[in-house]
Amino acid sequence: MNLISLIFHLGVFFAIFGFIWGIFDFGIKILTGQRRTVVDEYLSKGLKYLLLVNVTYLFCQDQQMQLDFKQYLLTGAILFMYFMGKLQKEQTRINLFQGIGRELPNSASSNFNLKLEIGVISLALVSFVLYFFYPQYTQLGISNWFHSTILDIEDTPIIGAVFQFIGFFFLLGILLKLINGIFYLLSGKPIVQLSSGFRRFNSKDNKEDFDDFEEL
Repeated sequence: MNLISLIFHLGVFFAIFGFIWGIFDFGIKILTGQRRTVVDEYLSKGLKYLLLVNVTYLFCQDQQMQLDFKQYLLTGAILFMYFMGKLQKEQTRINLFQGIGRELPNSASSNFNLKLEIGVISLALVSFVLYFFYPQYTQLGISNWFHSTILDIEDTPIIGAVFQFIGFFFLLGILLKLINGIFYLLSGKPIVQLSSGFRRFNSKDNKEDFDDFEEL
């Protein structure tokens, strides 16, 4: 599987996983009926990321009987960029609301903790590395169920097409990050600076000019 195809299929895979996990998570929130603490939030996120890594490894095994080390490294790199994208999105969201003097819109964002976020991401990535040496530990009931359900949804004509559309934009986002990284190494700055508009806005005293938010 070439790089473009791998990124696209992982994008579809991640999107469907997030959809299924979101249903479970919403159901748990309804049943508990109480606001989550920081510990609750990161126990849930840690379980989500570990399960995602487990299911992603099963996805890699689908592509070929004997897992290719090059594809494994590429998948790990894409996972890393995916997690970093989630982290940066959350930081930007919180900085945005703090910059305009507004309260955070939900408890999940207010429970954001950078150290714990980095901790759960690191744990998930380490587990992905360990799965290469101990693949027998990936065969769990819940991970196999997620894996088969994701494949079934992907093969559904209408719903599958929606997630493929999302996968296309995931592909564009990853390619943009790769291009930005290459240009940063060559010229010292990326082509697109998504956070520059917020920094310029945040440095102004008046709040009447919102044009800079168009870059977000």
